Amino acid sequence: MPKTTPSTAASGTAAPGAATAAEQLRSAVKTVDGKDFSGQSLAGKPAVLWFWAPAGLVAALNPCGFAMLPAYLTLVVVGNDGGTRSRTALVGRALAATAAMALGFLGVFGVFGFVVAPLAASVQQYLPAITVVIGAGLIGLGIWMLTRRELTVLLPS
Repeated sequence: MPKTTPSTAASGTAAPGAATAAEQLRSAVKTVDGKDFSGQSLAGKPAVLWFWAPAGLVAALNPCGFAMLPAYLTLVVVGNDGGTRSRTALVGRALAATAAMALGFLGVFGVFGFVVAPLAASVQQYLPAITVVIGAGLIGLGIWMLTRRELTVLLPS
């Protein structure tokens, strides 16, 4: 008998290939400190908020974005007309800009997460070797630059 998920409970039929939350969370990995972690321990918990909320804050407050945020928001809220709008209109524009930015972050990082999560799960076993190769490359590049050599890139004209 097919399993019923919240999305299929109303219709009474399970969609082909549909999986329950517990099945989707079926994974076991080692944490950074070497302990075992099971994805099924997150079933029924608001784990998404514990991941996405800090990720959004980090994205919004990154060094590049944070330095430009005041100037960008001033331009969006005040506009180019020299500040002839009322305080109510400015607050409305600020709230609209906040909502648009929040939805933009949600859209970009949500889509990115849905695309990258399956890829990350499939290459997870190779990540330790990949990080060692990247680290060795960065060390080599650092040594190259410490010897007062330049890194040149040939671009087509």
